[in-house]
Order: sequence, then structure tokens, then C-alpha cells
Amino acid sequence: MIEKSNHIHRVAEAPTPGKHYQCLLNGIPLYEARIKNVMGCWATVEVVQPIPGPHESNYKNGQTFDIRVSSYTFQEKA
Repeated sequence: MIEKSNHIHRVAEAPTPGKHYQCLLNGIPLYEARIKNVMGCWATVEVVQPIPGPHESNYKNGQTFDIRVSSYTFQEKA
């Protein structure tokens, strides 16, 4: 028997939908993004601008995808 999970976990440092952040993974800045939606442990982000560096070619302006919030650090942009 499979039971449906109603798992909703809010991360204390979760980004706020509609705001603009620099997203870092393991301390490495990857891209600036606008947070589209936060769904418990996950967030949908829209890349505003890739950060120059070794991972820059992995991201494109306007690209939208889901990330696991607890894996990232978010630095709010003005």
C-alpha cells in the first residue's frame, strides 16, 4: 500500500518569491535569479544572469528550473 505524503518542510533561510538573489552552491556563486515560487523544500528560480566563472555556460538568462532550497545559499540583491 502506498500512502501519499503531505510533507511540507519550510527552511528557515528560504528565499522569498518575487525577490532577486545571487544563488551559491557550496559557496560558489552560480547565477542571479528571481524566485518564482517556494514549495516547502523546493523553489522555482528564473535565471536573471549567470555569474562569470567555470559554471557560467550551464545557465542562460530566462532559464527556469526547480532547486532544493537547503542545498543553496541565497544572497538578496537590491
